[in-house]
Amino acid sequence: MLCIGVLEWVVALGVFVKNQFSRWTGVVVLAANAIAQLLMIPAYPFWSLSILALDILAIYGLIAYGSGSRAADRPGCLSGHAVVLGSRPANEPARTRSAGPPAGGGYREPGFSR
Repeated sequence: MLCIGVLEWVVALGVFVKNQFSRWTGVVVLAANAIAQLLMIPAYPFWSLSILALDILAIYGLIAYGSGSRAADRPGCLSGHAVVLGSRPANEPARTRSAGPPAGGGYREPGFSR
């Protein structure tokens, strides 16, 4: 258990500096720790199950969010960007509010004109 813990610290430092090899090594080391925690359930049931749950969450985090691309490059991800209400991207044209009903008459929902 101590050897796995030391490996986890070393791999964590590699993940912190965004090393891809450390990321996949971390998945392997966390899987080994999860198996070790399954073997420890008879001795420490609550502790082993809680560490097992954290191992699974960490494995998910390394696989799902540890890609080499920046978070800002992925669509729908706002990580690293301050969101200001009412702001728009520079390449998006400004929208104007309609002054009244359309010229052809009829009812139109209030809001932005198209």
